Amino acid sequence: MNTPTQQIDIAHPAAWWAADQLKIPRDKYRFEPVSGDASFRQYFRLRFDEQSWVVVNSPPAKEDNGAFVSVLKRLSDAGIAVPSLLGWHEQQGYMLLEDFGDQLLLPLLNTESVGGYYSQAMNLMLEMQ
Repeated sequence: MNTPTQQIDIAHPAAWWAADQLKIPRDKYRFEPVSGDASFRQYFRLRFDEQSWVVVNSPPAKEDNGAFVSVLKRLSDAGIAVPSLLGWHEQQGYMLLEDFGDQLLLPLLNTESVGGYYSQAMNLMLEMQ
């Protein structure tokens, strides 16, 4: 999906924290919004050279970040592919996650592929129980 991206101020505190975690010079990266969810969390993509990471700004006063991290770990421990947690600033609510990219499933669904994808999803849900 190649759509124009809006760059956010690279001086955003979450961007600085993530760049410091990755040991990237503060003036050498791009910081772009990623579509979020229906919560107070904000998602960004930090790009440097040919690499990218997801930065989450999740205010601890409004989000249960411990539960988010716990579910992420449980899914990972169950062998389900979820982004790795590379860093977490618990007090500020910043998280640094592995970037799985921006390919959505919907454009890949067609009459030939839908059965396979839904079968994989059902199997993953069974593994989570």
